[in-house]
Amino acid sequence: KAVIQTQNAIELSYRTEEEGFHLTLTELFKGVNAIHDAPLIFEKFHGRADLLQKNDSHSSVFGNFHYVVKEIKYAKNIKQKHILQAAFYTHVIGKIQNYTPEYFYIINGDGEESRYSYKEHEDVIKQSIYNTNEIIMGKKIRPLYNSDFPWNNYSNVEAIRLEDVSLIYKLGHSIREKLNALGIFTLDDLLNANKDGILAIKGISDTMYKQWMNQIVSL
Repeated sequence: KAVIQTQNAIELSYRTEEEGFHLTLTELFKGVNAIHDAPLIFEKFHGRADLLQKNDSHSSVFGNFHYVVKEIKYAKNIKQKHILQAAFYTHVIGKIQNYTPEYFYIINGDGEESRYSYKEHEDVIKQSIYNTNEIIMGKKIRPLYNSDFPWNNYSNVEAIRLEDVSLIYKLGHSIREKLNALGIFTLDDLLNANKDGILAIKGISDTMYKQWMNQIVSL
């Protein structure tokens, strides 16, 4: 609330995302200074930006100005997932206004504002969109235990059901990918796998391997 007040942003009242998006467009065409909690919809892409702020450095479909994304986080230390969220919203507002802003911004829990280059994150965003479309079209992916919100509850149940290797405590995403590349997806796969082949993976020690075996028996 403190950040919103300093940004002189208006807040909209709406019942559905579609209604909110329509109101957002109305205000953007008016050239309002900033909007808080603005729904964004473009084809299958949906989002809700903490702040859309007017910027006069380049024109757009709205006029001789455009809007940039500012995300507000309670966290003091900004993580990659925070950056990619803001980058995705920048991608969407770029489609809507026919101009993708060069930068987006994140305000942390201390009220400190940091600027990020969209170009530096564009490839990751486009690859993520491609991967998501593949899933929508029916591609199956393995569940990850302790995945991020909002998929964690569903993914945890599926990971337990399939006895995925991610059930092993602090296995790590990169190690899991390396095990998957060897055809090791489940606890049984890991239990029956060639020990020498596993220990050949960088970052896996004999002590770690023994801990994994104990965890598999325990699980």
